[in-house]
Amino acid sequence: MFAFQSSSIFVNESNQFKVVFPYDYATVSDTIATDLGQIAVTNVFSREERDSDLAVEDQTLYVMTFFKYPEGTLEGFEEDLVTELINDGIEQRKVEFNGKVDYMDVLEEEHYNGKIIRMTAIDDPLKFAKAKYIVFKDYFIVIQSSGLKGRHNQKRIENFQNSFKVLNP
Repeated sequence: MFAFQSSSIFVNESNQFKVVFPYDYATVSDTIATDLGQIAVTNVFSREERDSDLAVEDQTLYVMTFFKYPEGTLEGFEEDLVTELINDGIEQRKVEFNGKVDYMDVLEEEHYNGKIIRMTAIDDPLKFAKAKYIVFKDYFIVIQSSGLKGRHNQKRIENFQNSFKVLNP
C-alpha cells in the first residue's frame, strides 16, 4: 500500500506515538516473515519536492520505519535484550549504508529506550546519516535522515529527529 498525506504530522494507527515530518510524507507498508510470524513493517518518508528545472535547498531524505512485535514479546525482557535489538539495527544500517559511526549516545527518555547515531559513508565522505533507534512497548522504531553534507538543512534534521513523541505511554 502506498499513500501520500498532505499533513506533515504522522500518528501511528493505534495513536501510540507521533513524528513531525518537514514536508508532506508518503507511507509504504509491507509484511515480512520472521521467527515470530508475519510482522507488518511501515515506512514513512518525506523530502522536499523538486521542480524539474530547479535545484532544491534540502536534499535530505527523512524516513521513519517501524514495526510492532507480537503483543507481549518484549514485556519482562532484560534491558540487555532491548540494547541488543537496537545494536543489531545499527549494525544492519552500517552495512546497508556502507558507513562508519561517527557518534553514538544513549537516549535518556522516560517512556522508551534508544540510541542516537551519526554516520558517514565509507566510500563517499560527503554522504551522511543520522538516526534514532527506539524501542517503545512492542514497537521498534527507526527515525533517520540521510543526504549530502552541504545540501541539507541541519535545523530541519534536528527538528525531525526530536519530534518523536509518545502519545499513549
